[in-house]
Amino acid sequence: MKTVVPLDPSKDATVTYKPAKDDDVLVIPVGQKKTESKAAPSAEKSASFENKESEAKPNPATAAAAKAQETADKEKEEYSAKLKQIRKQHEEDKSDKEQIAIINYIDLDQNGKQLTSSGPLTGKPGDSINDLYSTDIPLKAITKAGYEVVFNSFDDTDAVQRFDNNDLMTQVFTIGLRKAKKQTSLAERQAANGLDLIRNLDFNNKDEVAAMALGVATTLINLIGLAGDKNKDR
Repeated sequence: MKTVVPLDPSKDATVTYKPAKDDDVLVIPVGQKKTESKAAPSAEKSASFENKESEAKPNPATAAAAKAQETADKEKEEYSAKLKQIRKQHEEDKSDKEQIAIINYIDLDQNGKQLTSSGPLTGKPGDSINDLYSTDIPLKAITKAGYEVVFNSFDDTDAVQRFDNNDLMTQVFTIGLRKAKKQTSLAERQAANGLDLIRNLDFNNKDEVAAMALGVATTLINLIGLAGDKNKDR
C-alpha cells in the first residue's frame, strides 16, 4: 500500500483500494470487533477458573456440618448396638432366673383358712412343677380327716404344670376343701324313723301299738346288725 498526499488538502478526496493482483483479497480488520472477540474468551476463561477454584476450596462451614452429622450418625449406631446387647443380656438373665411356685390347701368352711401348703417350690422357667411335688399324699391325709375336695387348680387338668417367667409374682395354686357331709346308712335312717313314730304313737290304739311294736323290733334288729358291722371294721 502507498500513501498519497492530496493536491488540495482542503478538499475531499476519494480513495479507491485495488488489489495488486487479481487473486488477492483485501481484508480490512475492524479494530472494535476484533477487540470484543478477543475479550470474550478471556472473560469465559476467568469465570471457569473461578468456578474450579471454588470447587477446589470447600466451604469450611459445610465441611464442619458434614463432619458433625457423620459423628452423630456414628454415635447413634453405637448406642443402638449397645441397647440391643443390653436387651439380649436381660432376656438371657431373665430366662436363667429361678421362679417360685406354691400350692395352698384351704378350708372353705373357715373362710379360706390355710390347712397346709407345699411350701416354696423353685425351678427354671418351663421346668415341670409336677416333677418336684405331688398332691396325692397330702390329699389322702386331708380326706381321711373328713374333708372333701371342692376345687383343685393344680390337678384339674391333665396338663403338666410348669414354672412361668414372671419375676414379680409367685405362682399360686389353690386346693379348696370342706368337711364332708356324714352319710347315714339305711339302718340308721330306719332307726331314726322308728323313734319318730314312737314319739307320735297313740297308746290308746291297740292296733297301732301292735304295728309299732313290730316296727321297733325290726329297727332294733337293724341297729344290732349295724353295731356288729362297726365292730368288725374296728
